[in-house]
This record gives sequence, C-alpha cells and structure tokens, in this order.
Amino acid sequence: MTRLAFIFAVLAAPLAAQDMAFDPAITDQCLADTTTDAACIGAAANQCMTDTLGGSSTVGMGGCLYPEYEYWDARLNRSYQKVLAQSKAMDTELEASGVFMLDIADNLVRMQRSWITFRDAACDYERTL
Repeated sequence: MTRLAFIFAVLAAPLAAQDMAFDPAITDQCLADTTTDAACIGAAANQCMTDTLGGSSTVGMGGCLYPEYEYWDARLNRSYQKVLAQSKAMDTELEASGVFMLDIADNLVRMQRSWITFRDAACDYERTL
C-alpha cells in the first residue's frame, strides 16, 4: 500500500467508525474483572474487528481502533482532572496552614506535559519498528 493510500485509509477511519461494532462495555467489564488496566487495552477494538464485517481491513481496523483510542484518552483525561483538582486543593490547604513548598498542581502540569512529549516520542519510535 502506498503511503498516500495509507494516509487516506487512516483519515477515513473516523467516518467508517459509524458502522463499527465497537462496544466500550467490553473494556469496562474487563476492567471490573482484572487488577491490571493494561490487560484490557485493545479488548473492545479486537472484538470490534472480529465482529464487524470488514473489521480486518485497514479502514475497518482504524474504525475499531479510533474509538478505543478515544475511550482510553477520555479515561486518562478524567483521571488527570481529578488528580489536578486534588493537587490544587492540597496547595490551598497547605498555604492556609502556613506551609510553603513547591506548588503541587504546577508540578503535576509540568510532569504531564513532559510525559506527553515522552509518549509521543515513544509512539513514533514504535511506529518505525
């Protein structure tokens, strides 16, 4: 497959997702049954690719993998917002009690930005393999 055809296939994936059999309940059930979140990564997308006519095609795989990506991204963002709110509350509590130290929330944001840079570089490396 040429690179141009691959790019079009990947870009078409969100449109194709409308007909895909992606079910986040599969991942939710997996998470309820295990102590390791990593064991559930890809569970719903793999089932989608198996259950959907054309799910094993490039466009079909993209249509199943994209909602999987969105599922985990939303989960990550919810967790991050919760931890950020807790960090801000701790900062406020420490300041009110007269304890002065490095800002927990600012350091969390800085750490998250560094992690995003690392994640993107690690994904780029994996794609090259």
